[in-house]
Amino acid sequence: MDNCEVLSCFDSYIGIKGCENETTCKHLVNDLPGISNELLDKIADGDQETYFDVFTKAKKYAINSLKDDVQETLLTSQTRYKFGSTVFTSEKSRVIKPIESLEHTEEYIGMLLTMADSKYILARYNSVSLYPLNECSVYAKIIDYESGETIFNSGETAIELTPNQTNVIEFDGFNVDCTNQRALILVLQRASGSNNLELAKLSCNRYKESDCKTCDPCDSIDSIGSGTVSDIPFEMLGLDQVNEFAIYPFGSNSETDLTIATPIENYICADIELICSIEQFICQNAERLASALVYKVGANLLEEKRGTFRTGNLAKGNLEFTMDKIEDYKKEYQIRLDKIVPTLPLSGDSMCWHCDNNSGAYYSSLV
Repeated sequence: MDNCEVLSCFDSYIGIKGCENETTCKHLVNDLPGISNELLDKIADGDQETYFDVFTKAKKYAINSLKDDVQETLLTSQTRYKFGSTVFTSEKSRVIKPIESLEHTEEYIGMLLTMADSKYILARYNSVSLYPLNECSVYAKIIDYESGETIFNSGETAIELTPNQTNVIEFDGFNVDCTNQRALILVLQRASGSNNLELAKLSCNRYKESDCKTCDPCDSIDSIGSGTVSDIPFEMLGLDQVNEFAIYPFGSNSETDLTIATPIENYICADIELICSIEQFICQNAERLASALVYKVGANLLEEKRGTFRTGNLAKGNLEFTMDKIEDYKKEYQIRLDKIVPTLPLSGDSMCWHCDNNSGAYYSSLV
């Protein structure tokens, strides 16, 4: 999740008069004294920038500050967090010697990837790897199990695999929100006219703990990738269920109907990281944080006013008013942040809190 996505999390809560979300936003930045559409028009760079562009830029800079300020406020309140940390990573693949091979005659080979019910976690899909023993070509997809929506596609050109070596198909750090997308299918489809896949068995698909202690939810990571065949746990896949982070390799003649899939051993491997995301934390608490953030946006707009106009063009009283309001809005932002952050959900169903926090015990049903 990047800044643009975090920006959109506040679209329903912070707005500006004259825009389409004016009637639905609780906080309008030009309700603050000293800020008006006329001012933003003057700041805007003629035809290249509108008053809404000026507002959006100020909001983006405010969110950049918010990420650091929220983490600082958490520490001040003695809440230890793991935001920015990779808490688990999947084991990197390696070929097993002597080579054990499988001729894969089905059209698809893939993995079902299930997610634990942990807030603020991003799953970063870096790549998938396999070790073909013959020439073949495939297409790669990631599909949301519940909706059937394709959320990643390698494109119309088939990927040519090189025999007798590990082939890595990159996903460029494709991120998935574990709160909303609880089960994914990662598939490789054999290209039309291509040879059947003959693959070497690999050691992979186990999660390794990067930042895990005895009181953390290590048991929510399922080490399926030990080389054994595991049936796909259909009873776990409802969105109302508590899942595990687990990887289930399969072969199938259907892209999404896993009821006809055949569980297989590790002939295909995923490179996945589970990351505690401050962006996720901010987005899931955007409604509460908006009442503080609007003051930071206001301060940024007045800073822009001060920097855009030559000081000599501002009357002394106007300049003093602007400087006073900048300081007032910065202080109000911090006061509100200090009150709001400690009252946000800082315990329970997330592995992003350290287990020795007084308020941060992990959700017991995952352990």
